[in-house]
Amino acid sequence: MTDEQMKKAGEIGIILNTSISPLDFGNEIAERLKEYERYKKYGISVLRIVSCKFNPRNKNGKDYQNVQETLFKNKNIIDNPMRISPSHPLVTDGIIFIEKRKDLNREIYISVANPKTSYTGHCSKCPELCGLIYGD
Repeated sequence: MTDEQMKKAGEIGIILNTSISPLDFGNEIAERLKEYERYKKYGISVLRIVSCKFNPRNKNGKDYQNVQETLFKNKNIIDNPMRISPSHPLVTDGIIFIEKRKDLNREIYISVANPKTSYTGHCSKCPELCGLIYGD
């Protein structure tokens, strides 16, 4: 977005959600954080973190966990646990842990980093409401 587009979006009250994951490449993380910070001049900027429960005994898992912990230090965040197949290499290689959960009318596999902030089910009962309610 241009600065002018961001300014107009902020003026009409748009909340900008920037999706990010510790699994993104370093340059992608840097660019997304830059845009997340940039919009704060104009409106409400929320960082939507696609999180995972990483295996700290796995070198890659530990590295990703460190990145994720840094991402969670930001303000105005939403924890969005990763939905993933048990056959995905992140699971089969022991980098992340998953569990089976009911999500609406079906069972899914999900990697839950923080049980207090993860939610599955109908949106109307979600405490986070995709950024409509969040903390500083």
